[in-house]
Amino acid sequence: MPVDTVIDIGAHAGEYCILMAVMVGNKGNVVAFEPDPYARKLLLKNLELNPSLKRPRIENVALSDTDGEAILYSRGGNSQSSLVRSAVEFRKAHHAEEIRVRTARLDTYLTQNELPTPAWVKIDAEGAEIRILQGATSLLQGPARIICELHPYAWMEFNSEFAELKRLISGSGRQIRYLGSQREVTEVAEYGTVLIEPV
Repeated sequence: MPVDTVIDIGAHAGEYCILMAVMVGNKGNVVAFEPDPYARKLLLKNLELNPSLKRPRIENVALSDTDGEAILYSRGGNSQSSLVRSAVEFRKAHHAEEIRVRTARLDTYLTQNELPTPAWVKIDAEGAEIRILQGATSLLQGPARIICELHPYAWMEFNSEFAELKRLISGSGRQIRYLGSQREVTEVAEYGTVLIEPV
């Protein structure tokens, strides 16, 4: 598969990051963003178990719509670390650790690191997906295809709403549909994985 650069946002323990590295081979590049230090430790360990792969670039940054800092809520590196508490603490017994992390816009990161437009971007950021896309408006104008997990239950705490996502998608000449289906996301967003691609 002739791909130069792919991006994994919310890499967690590396399930997709490692698969991406296999797919792009030695000529390609994988950039993985994982701000949770517990998950990043697992990610690095799993990469060590795959020494034949070209090493992905690992960034301990939370992508968002601003360059700055934020609080990441973590429950020991499980797959639900988030920049909002509601995406992590589902029951009274759940208690999340607060970790200060650096935030960045994807557009800024790509420009500063002189990276080409990625062919693929995967986003699994527990509710931050709209904020991440707002920080990637230049990317959205290009040919990159985006696989994104939607977490509508966390959008309220992010002050995000479905109408913003629809504006981003239509304004960049793209469509959004559920992965593995031709059904477009039009009226109500449901939890699930979508493909955001140029029309």
